[in-house]
Amino acid sequence: LAENKQYYRPLIDKIYQWLKAGLKPYLFFHMPDNAMAPWLAEDFFKIMKQTYPDLTWPELQLPAYESDQIDFFG
Repeated sequence: LAENKQYYRPLIDKIYQWLKAGLKPYLFFHMPDNAMAPWLAEDFFKIMKQTYPDLTWPELQLPAYESDQIDFFG
């Protein structure tokens, strides 16, 4: 998820601009297998709230992400 943060800023600024203009954009978060898409959305909105604290957002209540992938190095 961390590698996606570099792409957030332009989109966050554009979404803020749209919201201030009275628009209601829809966002869809996708990943190759979509298993982590909810946590991608959670991370995105956390950064958006930090960047623009004047906006109100509902809290996303997701459980901690648990992968069933085997960790060979840990």
